[in-house]
Amino acid sequence: MLDYADKLTREPWNMTEADLAPLREAGLNDRGILDLNQVVAYFAYVNRVADGLGVAVDDYAQEANSEAAVMSDEAALHDLYHTWLQAWNDRDAEAMAALCAEEAEVIGFDGSQMAGRGEVASTLAGIFAHHATGRYAGIVRSASLLGPDIALVRGVVGMIPAGMTELNPKLNTIQTLVASKREGRWRILLFQNTPAQFHGRPDLVEQLTEELRPLF
Repeated sequence: MLDYADKLTREPWNMTEADLAPLREAGLNDRGILDLNQVVAYFAYVNRVADGLGVAVDDYAQEANSEAAVMSDEAALHDLYHTWLQAWNDRDAEAMAALCAEEAEVIGFDGSQMAGRGEVASTLAGIFAHHATGRYAGIVRSASLLGPDIALVRGVVGMIPAGMTELNPKLNTIQTLVASKREGRWRILLFQNTPAQFHGRPDLVEQLTEELRPLF
């Protein structure tokens, strides 16, 4: 196979049907020979295109690494958002605070504000200690890099209140998360909750509720 690939690459004008005989002797059937031919030919084609456009190998590598890094960051941002929601469902104030930057700010559903990781931890601990809390489920609408180390996550969530079994449309929320990447880890800088009531547009409330309902 290597001899075939070498000759097809270096001397394609000298290829004859006789060059297929060693492949058949090695156990390749017609489909196998065709696959080998296409792989070698495509590799040569791509290299000719790159060479003809003056594209360096390093350019390919850098582009591939850049795309992989963006995909990795987007996955990490999705994970950050859903881990935050799960920590709420687990009623774990410390776990939620650990996801925040030291100077983070969290704005609650009712407009209350928590400034700093310590206040996030203490305020949420008080909520969990003195109130029955509902269970969230959410959808990430988008996770966008605004720069190498800053990102914006947009999500929507619904909640089943404590002691209930059905989603309460009045608690549907649009959430915005601004995250900063430090020492290779994404942390929350700002978490904003906005009630998704769409005043005067009940059809939008129902549409969002139906989208969120299957999550539960």
